[in-house]
Amino acid sequence: GLICESMIAIAFSCLLISANCLDNGLLRTPPMGWSTWNLFHCNINETLVKQMADAMADKMSKFGYQYVNLDDCWLDPERDSQGHLQGDRKTFPSGMKSLGDYVHSKGLKFGLYGDPGTRTCAGRPGNQGHEDQDAQTYASWGCDYLKYDSCAASHSYQLHAYMDMRDALNKTGRPIGYSICPDDSRCNDLKAVMWDASSVANVIMCRGDQVCRRRQYQLGDIQPTWKSWTCILDVQMLFNSMAYAGPGHFIMPDMLEVGNGMTEAEDRSHFSLWAMIAAPLIAGNDLRNMSSETLSILTNQEVISINQDVQGKPGRRVYQNVNDSTEVWTRQLHSGDYAVVLFNRNNITCNITLQWSFVGLPPDQPATLRDIWLHKDLGIHLASYTAAVPTHDVVMLVVSQQPGKQYTMVHVSDCNPGEVTQTWTFSNTDNTITSSACGMCLDVYDCKTEQPKNVQIYECHVGQQGCGSYNQEWSVNSNGTITTRLDGKCLTVVSDQDGSSMVETRDCGTSWSNQIWSVDTKTGFIMSKSGNNRCLTVM
Repeated sequence: GLICESMIAIAFSCLLISANCLDNGLLRTPPMGWSTWNLFHCNINETLVKQMADAMADKMSKFGYQYVNLDDCWLDPERDSQGHLQGDRKTFPSGMKSLGDYVHSKGLKFGLYGDPGTRTCAGRPGNQGHEDQDAQTYASWGCDYLKYDSCAASHSYQLHAYMDMRDALNKTGRPIGYSICPDDSRCNDLKAVMWDASSVANVIMCRGDQVCRRRQYQLGDIQPTWKSWTCILDVQMLFNSMAYAGPGHFIMPDMLEVGNGMTEAEDRSHFSLWAMIAAPLIAGNDLRNMSSETLSILTNQEVISINQDVQGKPGRRVYQNVNDSTEVWTRQLHSGDYAVVLFNRNNITCNITLQWSFVGLPPDQPATLRDIWLHKDLGIHLASYTAAVPTHDVVMLVVSQQPGKQYTMVHVSDCNPGEVTQTWTFSNTDNTITSSACGMCLDVYDCKTEQPKNVQIYECHVGQQGCGSYNQEWSVNSNGTITTRLDGKCLTVVSDQDGSSMVETRDCGTSWSNQIWSVDTKTGFIMSKSGNNRCLTVM
């Protein structure tokens, strides 16, 4: 239609006239901060904003949060006698320059709100016809970020108005991140064409109000409910919005509702999925009075690192089981690793499996996993990984490919039923002891015959020439010892000075407890008699 054709024309003309295109070098990763709108709407004043800046500086800035953004209602109902914008004289009596200075004094950045029409959504003065004048005013106040809405501008006017403000901001010479909020119909047009996002703004809202309104989940802005934010998430897949995101131009599904009344699991899921799709992390809760659970979610550095990955490539859903409402989302990181979210929309706990094919790995490729909500390394795995995910919750992983020929040392640690790094298989055929975590063999390091000798897991090579025929072959003896066929020495637990318990081969003693093992074929555990029956474990 006309809108779609206009968008194509704008994209093409912007590419031809590069001088008019956005080139501010800002927001190479998604912006992080806080906004007044979700919780406070129009009930804002300068004291509130200063308190939020204090809280952000104290609790969150070290994790990357920096923008303190005022949404609608900060403006005075009328411009001054020279036609300049001014802050509401009742609620912001010290003026916006003073407030911006305060925010900057905390090491933070100052964000404001405008509208390309004659009035904002709340009826305050819009920017139509005043773009250059207002951009200079924003710059004089120390504005670092502008959210530009769409409540009072027609479809045809919006397309030009967004570029007019872009150009006006560029003229100020001040680096001001630029976020635009096209009305809902244009979010649908993303699926077809979308104008060159990087040429217009750093952040583009795509919320899918019409879709979620039809589902009766919300009337417009995001709400602190499970149905609201999951519907907005579905919109991103429906319109393929992630295809238009990258460094300097990200898609905004809406601001965060973490800490505004959902369950802890739902908050964790919400934050995880926003991080996965490279969405701006703009908190919308009361930073002054957060629970420890809310703060720990908003400041999980490992999740934030995924959101802020410098490659800027958003993740997407790669698997969906409509029968049990489970999903797998993946995101490639600049390091070559993959972030993965196992997402359970069901009302009961469900097992969700990550297949190696979801991240482009062959099933025989060893990979290490880390659970970044538990902050726990999960060891080396092959082919797949299955986790029990509670209702409305996630398991979030980082998958790191391992070289085909590789090794890792072994030690003993507390037994954990079901822990794959502690599960072993003894073969009576070739006398190998194989790790279930990665299919590699228990191995005497480098075929050494002097002692002590480290024990590791390594790619299986029994039957090859030389020591390869023996340094991976073991005997499980009736006296409880496990001896290597390389030189007959015993598998031995050795306590290091740092308290860890490594495993080596040493001369066999007489009933030394650190050389006595029990093999449980049912669980796959190999347990040392020393140290309260701790289990042989891949590090």
